[in-house]
Amino acid sequence: MSAAARTALMDIGTMRQGSTCGPATPSAVVAELKSFGFLGEGGGLTRRGSLERQRIEDEQFEEMFA
Repeated sequence: MSAAARTALMDIGTMRQGSTCGPATPSAVVAELKSFGFLGEGGGLTRRGSLERQRIEDEQFEEMFA
């Protein structure tokens, strides 16, 4: 996953399924997140995307407090 896609996923700000990326998110990044199954057809966060976002968040906390 590209750094831009990772940032966009974290910028959603919640792990709630159906939450969407901000309107300024480049379409190529949205397409990348959809290709991984992290966003659904409507652009909302999927269960898989929610789990990936949680994994990234846990990783970031681990780096901050390790």
